[in-house]
Amino acid sequence: MPKAGAPPTNVTLNASPRVARFSWTAAPNAVRYALWRGNGPGVSAERTPSAFTATRFVDTVPDAHETYRYTVVAYYADGTHGEAPAV
Repeated sequence: MPKAGAPPTNVTLNASPRVARFSWTAAPNAVRYALWRGNGPGVSAERTPSAFTATRFVDTVPDAHETYRYTVVAYYADGTHGEAPAV
């Protein structure tokens, strides 16, 4: 089993009822990032494009009355990934 890659760090969220703004510190050698969103116990829908490499992202929240969980994942060329704690 491959060793897990380093996760993104310093994930911050600034939100209004309909917009969630994220930023994070890049993980060394990551080739792309993904922001995942869910409204249940798991985080299940990727919100970023498939080749996303930036360290900032703005998500439009579909329902301002729901509570959503997000996590940022760093992916590496060797197939490993590192997942930041959910916010």
